[in-house]
Amino acid sequence: MVGPDDTKDRILQSTDIVRLIGEQLALSKKGKEWVGLCPFHDDSKPSLSISPTKQIFKCFSCGAGGDVFTFVMKYHKMTFPETLQYLGERLGIEVRTHHRSGVQGEPLDLRRQIAQANTHALAFFGSALTDAKQGQIARDYVIQRGIQPETARQFQLGYAPDQWDALVQTIQEQKWDHSSFEAAGLIGRRENAATYLDRFRHRLVFPIFDALGRPIAFGGRILPSSDRSDRVNAKYLNSPETPLFNKSATLYGLDLAQKSMIQCRTALIVEGYLDVIACHQAGVRNVVATLGTALTREHVIQLRRFVDKVVLVFDGDEAGQRAADRAVELFLTESVDVSIAVLPRNLEAPTDPAELLTRKDGVAMWQKSIDTAQDAISYQFQRLQLQLDAADSVTGRQKVVETYLSRLAQMGLLRTGELRQALVIQRLADLLKINQATIANLVQKLMPIEQHKTPPRSGEEAIEDASALNHSRSTPPRIDLAERQLIGCLTQCNSLFEQPLHDGRSFAKAITPNLITGSSSRRIYQHVYDRLQQQLPLTLAWLSSELAAADDLALVELATAADAVADQASRGQPNHVTQILVAAAEAILDHHHQCDYKLQRQAVLQERDQKLADRANRLCEPLKKPSPIRILRVAE
Repeated sequence: MVGPDDTKDRILQSTDIVRLIGEQLALSKKGKEWVGLCPFHDDSKPSLSISPTKQIFKCFSCGAGGDVFTFVMKYHKMTFPETLQYLGERLGIEVRTHHRSGVQGEPLDLRRQIAQANTHALAFFGSALTDAKQGQIARDYVIQRGIQPETARQFQLGYAPDQWDALVQTIQEQKWDHSSFEAAGLIGRRENAATYLDRFRHRLVFPIFDALGRPIAFGGRILPSSDRSDRVNAKYLNSPETPLFNKSATLYGLDLAQKSMIQCRTALIVEGYLDVIACHQAGVRNVVATLGTALTREHVIQLRRFVDKVVLVFDGDEAGQRAADRAVELFLTESVDVSIAVLPRNLEAPTDPAELLTRKDGVAMWQKSIDTAQDAISYQFQRLQLQLDAADSVTGRQKVVETYLSRLAQMGLLRTGELRQALVIQRLADLLKINQATIANLVQKLMPIEQHKTPPRSGEEAIEDASALNHSRSTPPRIDLAERQLIGCLTQCNSLFEQPLHDGRSFAKAITPNLITGSSSRRIYQHVYDRLQQQLPLTLAWLSSELAAADDLALVELATAADAVADQASRGQPNHVTQILVAAAEAILDHHHQCDYKLQRQAVLQERDQKLADRANRLCEPLKKPSPIRILRVAE
């Protein structure tokens, strides 16, 4: 019978880490490795390095690192058993584990409770849509909007029945936990009552998925009905925010669009569910939508892992103009190119993507709008030029210019990179026929007071180097480095475990786990030491998977950092690895001897001080008990 360790090793050996991470991030080849933007911190330049030979990843900015298990656990917020199951399913390897949450009454944490409720609700809404009787109105609406059956299945559309408690009844029949569905925002308690009612009623349901295609929330569009008045209900309704669902950081359709985005390095942003569906159905697959919000910084941080350019698609109305202003702010403050595409307005029918793409020439008109999209600054400059042309006096033109420069200052022009800032100022100077120095001075004067303050270093606030995670503050930096070098050298060259040191002892006998000062390094070294003592092969991939199995990602990152330290110091030369290991071992032994000497010296001094104190007490003892003769003398 295949054991869990054998399964883990098979998955580890069969999974290509470059391909796995490349499905989630845009990667580029750099020498023998691949690089990309790190998803574990706010990365503006490629800091993530993936090694195909070692099958590990490492971020040299935030310290994140490990193997395929670590990446999936951190990126998708999975436990180790869930990660094992997910990777096994990708490879067609059966995974049998008795540690999955929810088995034999084991409690689930809130995130997994909500995930489980969403999975049940997804099946419930899907079944209601295909129901011959109750789903007819929803199916008619789907056909009316030009959505083909295959597209409806691809986006897993559903229907929330025209009842107050259809889902609640199913929950009761299946004996599911009501609290999980309440936490997911799928049901709520009636006022002044202990009973529940459905949140989504008589709506076409759009499941919202994460990057792995797991349901994290739902959106619903109200449907027409002859037997009830829905005028008081919102046209669209989304799930409330939960530990799984952050509206300002979620993009609808990302699970289906990310592969196409990575290939073309461009993301198209539309305004609604139906727009995304229409685009994908027309073969335009790098399209997503925000969920009732403007494009946010969180959206951009997520998108720039896949793309270099973001195109916002609007129908040219006033809401689109306001959204374009927000796009300019993101263009100024984030390292991504943002463009604006305006759909044609000279059509009889509305010009949103869903309507446009149903026309005979709709795809061609859509592509023309995308091809002629202007970058956000040019789009805004065009509007500025129209305002200047409309101004009928010098004072009026001055007011237009000052108002626009003030907005640029508030958007953060002087906080963007020097090159981007210079390009914007140069283009402004050409447009306004004013020299660049004057514009820069005006923007500086108009900048809000709070922006003059020096912002705290984000690295000090949010990023802690993995090499220092969980280390004792008393560990000297040179010993901390030596301990990491020692671990890294052994993972690279197992035979060094028997390397003789200068005192004639083998490394294995000289450097035992109790000599390691840092608590995290000691825990890692214990794994290394035990493995090599048993004369079993040790690799960084094996070590990372062992630590990941214990759900201790901080130790995985520290082990990866240790390997990187040794790799960087040795520069691929085996004799250098030996020299590094011996030097690290000698430094640790020397530190240990110095500590022992200090302790012994302290003990000797304490013993000496105690002897001196005892002798002083003996000499002073007679003075504490005066003789009778001395007492008589004092009396006289």
